[in-house]
Amino acid sequence: MIFILVFTLFTNAFGQKPTIELTLTATSNGQYVPLDSILIQNLTHGGDTTLFAPDAVLVLNYSLSIPGIDGAGKSTFTLSQNFPNPFREETTIQLYLPKNDHVKISAYNFIGQEVVFYENTLSKGNHSFTFHAGKENYYLITATNGYATSSIKMINLGNNSKLQAKLVYQEHDADIFSLKSQKAVNSFPFTPGDQLRFIGYAGTPAGITGSDVFENAPQTSTTYNFSIIEGVPCLEIPTVTYEGQTYKTVQIGSQCWFKENLNIGTMINGSSNQTNNNEIEKYCYNNEQANCATYGGLYQWDEMMQYTTQQGVQGICPPTGGWHIPTKTEWCTLMQLIDPTVDCNVAEWTGTDVGTKMKSTTGWNMGISGTNVSGFNAFSSGLRYSGGYSSLGDYTAFWSSKDYEDYAQTQGLEFDFAKVLLWNYTKEQGLSVRCVKNQTNLPAITTSEIINITQTTATGGGEITDNGGTTVTARGVCWSELQNPTIADSHTSNGTGSGSFESNLSGLNSNTLYFVRAYATNSEGTGYGNEVNFTTQSSSGGGEPCPGIPTVTYEGQTYNTVQIGDQCWFKENLNYEAGNSWCYDNNPANCDIYGRLYDWETSLSVCPSGWHLPSDNEWKILEGTADSQYGVGNPQWDGTGGRGFDAGLNLKSTSGWVNNNGNGTDKYGFSALSGGNRDFNGYFNSLGSAGYWWSSSEYSGTIAWFRCLFYGYDGSNRVISYDNSETFEFSVRCLKDNVRTED
Repeated sequence: MIFILVFTLFTNAFGQKPTIELTLTATSNGQYVPLDSILIQNLTHGGDTTLFAPDAVLVLNYSLSIPGIDGAGKSTFTLSQNFPNPFREETTIQLYLPKNDHVKISAYNFIGQEVVFYENTLSKGNHSFTFHAGKENYYLITATNGYATSSIKMINLGNNSKLQAKLVYQEHDADIFSLKSQKAVNSFPFTPGDQLRFIGYAGTPAGITGSDVFENAPQTSTTYNFSIIEGVPCLEIPTVTYEGQTYKTVQIGSQCWFKENLNIGTMINGSSNQTNNNEIEKYCYNNEQANCATYGGLYQWDEMMQYTTQQGVQGICPPTGGWHIPTKTEWCTLMQLIDPTVDCNVAEWTGTDVGTKMKSTTGWNMGISGTNVSGFNAFSSGLRYSGGYSSLGDYTAFWSSKDYEDYAQTQGLEFDFAKVLLWNYTKEQGLSVRCVKNQTNLPAITTSEIINITQTTATGGGEITDNGGTTVTARGVCWSELQNPTIADSHTSNGTGSGSFESNLSGLNSNTLYFVRAYATNSEGTGYGNEVNFTTQSSSGGGEPCPGIPTVTYEGQTYNTVQIGDQCWFKENLNYEAGNSWCYDNNPANCDIYGRLYDWETSLSVCPSGWHLPSDNEWKILEGTADSQYGVGNPQWDGTGGRGFDAGLNLKSTSGWVNNNGNGTDKYGFSALSGGNRDFNGYFNSLGSAGYWWSSSEYSGTIAWFRCLFYGYDGSNRVISYDNSETFEFSVRCLKDNVRTED
């Protein structure tokens, strides 16, 4: 059992500051369980605070760490619990170092896979990070400095499956050791008698994430106990008060459900039908009010729907907050999320263990209860059938708003069955009702191709194709030198609403690869579009974009162009996955920088329409144009091996070669990088010291010409391969179709 002490200060008439001590504990099925975190909301004055219990000692230190008292935690390597927790898509983490240290931070998903890794040497003090969640709902974060390790657990309630998890360093404070809970409580407004809401999160004895929520107005020091049940409440609305009764909610995937059966209306005898008389009527099992209090009311379909047949209608659900009677599709979404084997198109028992995961852990006959892994917490409430009652403890069924004339679709659970029964009952039967909240989704958005690229600016944009059911309050594009940029990175703000928009990217570095995604934000969170990338122009090199064709977008990537003499070239190596092609060291990040490495057969056909792999003679024209001593047509270019005076120097990029001592001038904007090669043994060689490019020209048989630029050599090498289809893999530059000069 973990005790968490909250000390809240208020001022009395004598100017003193007495305290109220709230002791919070938790049980689940009669067993004490440790609390992970507690969210406390002041419903009277507003404001909230979150308390965490990674271990009892820290919490005690925190409680004693008031000004003037030196807390023990100040000399401890500490990873503080994230804030908030649970969270939607992003949250803040703090790491305290008692001295300068080398730190490694890893994030693991539910099955133990490492999804984030961060390593750096950090200064003494408090360090803040923003964690951007991926598609996982549960994470374990571990920080170590080699001799101490600290871990926390986090719950993500977001639902954007396109994101990849990311940890972004934010700031360093050398002087302050500040646990999130300490900071929050010190600024938490409170006066005795304020109505507070408490939400506790903890694992059940079976290891399933659970929670409990209650409200109270403490006047004096008090001990509270959470009764932990599987599932977590909906983040924005953990409870709903309706006609004098408070219902708990549960977040399951992207859906927000009542965690309890609806109990609204006036009880009538089970022998009578419910009628359209402007008064909600209900049945209580065996006509006993106590059963409605435990299991909820039982309703005929027409009474539940309030005498309409429109699917998804509000019916007898609360009139505010967007609650309604679930549709058949919404039930299907719920059940298939819990158990993907459920077939929603049958009228029979279906699934594998959906029933077990939806049923409560107590209250079913013969002790055969469920695991309630889903948090749905279905009780065996029985049913009203032909004027009588049956199956309490054995069976329960829930209406949907889908009807078939005299029948309506239902979901049934039985005490000794692991599946769910999809069945159509006559509308006169009395069954249980759950309410579900109107669902809003993240906006859907596409990212525009990047145009008008200069050394420091570019133009992008996006189109919002679906606002997710609610107003888009922010939109723009975000970019980074790392993949999957978010609004935590550099971004634009381009108004609100749906439709298309244009964004101006500025403050860019020259000759740099950037990744870009459009974004749109609504009340549910931020959605991102597809990722595109581009490279800014070189700052010190020459060259202008090809007239009328400054960029080319091909297979999701945007390439700059450069006009050199009469030739129009791609300014970057091709990065299009096709045929026999590789990333250097099989690392996709190298493809983003240097392009892919292709065998000769593949290289012949990978350029986009209107572009081609240059011939040997077209390479000679480029070399003659770039060289200051030997012009186009000079016999120098017909030789093999190293040729020319400074063609290589003028074609090489101004950075990226060995120790930056072998860089070129990039005089013509060709920006040749040292992308290395892959040899006949499958080994990768020469990254940083040499670049290799295929020509389309055969020397003889299976031997082809290629070009090579070396670190420390200013000329250009004309070389033949030993086996153009298998032996080596080189880079590809595409040349615009024009009057093609053949050998």
